Order: sequence, then C-alpha cells, then structure tokens
Amino acid sequence: MRAQKAIEEAKISEDLREVAFQQSVELLSREAGLAAIGSASTGAQPSGRAADEVGESAVQKIARKVGLPPTSIGEIYADDGQGGVDIVAGVGMLDNSTAPATKQLALLVCGARQLAEMEQWTSSKEIRKRCVYYGRFDPANFAKTLRAMDESLSFKGKGQQLEVRLHQRGIERLKTLLATLTGVN
Repeated sequence: MRAQKAIEEAKISEDLREVAFQQSVELLSREAGLAAIGSASTGAQPSGRAADEVGESAVQKIARKVGLPPTSIGEIYADDGQGGVDIVAGVGMLDNSTAPATKQLALLVCGARQLAEMEQWTSSKEIRKRCVYYGRFDPANFAKTLRAMDESLSFKGKGQQLEVRLHQRGIERLKTLLATLTGVN
C-alpha cells in the first residue's frame, strides 16, 4: 500500500506507473532488508516485467507506447543489446536550427529512455551528449531551450543536475515528431 500511495502522491503519469510501482516495491523491500522476489537489481533497469512484455525489445516498447509500427520506430531508434536504446536518426532528419533541433533531441532522448523503461527521469547530460553528437549544441542557450519545453517536460534539479521527464503532452509531441520523421500518418 505504501508503494501505491507514493505513486499516487508523486502524480506519476499513467504509462509509467507500472515501472514506478515495481521500483517502489523493490526500494521498500530493500529498506525492510528483504530481497524482491525474482529480482536482481540492475540500476536504472526495471526489475521485472509483465508476462506479456517478457522478451520485448526497447524499440518494441517504444512503438507499443506511441502506437506506431516497430519498423518505423526502428528508423529512429535501435536496441543497444543491453536492454537500452540508441538514437540512430540521421542528422538530416533534424531541424537545421539549433534550438528547434535541441528540442527534437530532448524529446527523442527522453522518449527513448523513459518509454523503454530505462528510467523515469533523464539527466540533461544525456540530452547534451546527443546535441553535441548531432552538432546542435549551443552552450549559452542549452538550459534555456530545455526550460522552454515546459509544455512537454517536467523538471527537477538545476544546473548540471537538471533532470527532465516527459509528461502526457510530451509523449503526444514525441509521437507527432516520430510520425513526422518517419513519414507515418
């Protein structure tokens, strides 16, 4: 009951509640000195999945959660072989301007990590790495650009410790972005 109450009080979005509940139970079990049944803690990875999701790849999870075909999602993301996901979209798919491309990358990075159930909050450092990789990093305006995404993201922390999380409108914007980038209507 403590885990469920904590999830409700934290106002966790509906699509992340299952993972949040599992993590809460595992944390409470550890605090009580008990090992969670059938779990082996793997850091940011969820400790268990529903029976129908066993063997589901990260790309398949993302596709299921945004309602787009896995083959289309595979044009943007690829499984990294360790339960995670990499962004494989070509640089030409992104906006040519730095701020809009940073926003696109923020959605793609958060979406990948959160919808693949790797984590609930994404460090701005992960987004920064992708912006640098794609040549769309503006150090003077990076934090300001992220903070301007409050219609899609929730924030905690500040400076180098800033973490972001997609909320429902952000997931809808991610779905629209993925459909646009892949040409799926």
